[in-house]
Amino acid sequence: MTLMSTLPAFSNPDDTTIKDILETPRTIAVVGCSPDPGRDSHQIAALLKNKGHTIIPVNPHCQEVLGEPCFANLKDIPVPVDMVD
Repeated sequence: MTLMSTLPAFSNPDDTTIKDILETPRTIAVVGCSPDPGRDSHQIAALLKNKGHTIIPVNPHCQEVLGEPCFANLKDIPVPVDMVD
């Protein structure tokens, strides 16, 4: 038996569920979030923050991104995370 055969089948949520996830403020960890405003990860994190989400930057090479403390990895985040990007 392989790992893939033991995992449950996945299907994407319907559009209404995705819209709710993105419109309801949540805590979102942004892995690889860059302090460089020209990088996509920075722009996505900024957009999410501007929409009311709590962002948690995850980047072992940074102390802070967008005024938020940066964590080296997901295990180090001390609060529950609703979504990982």
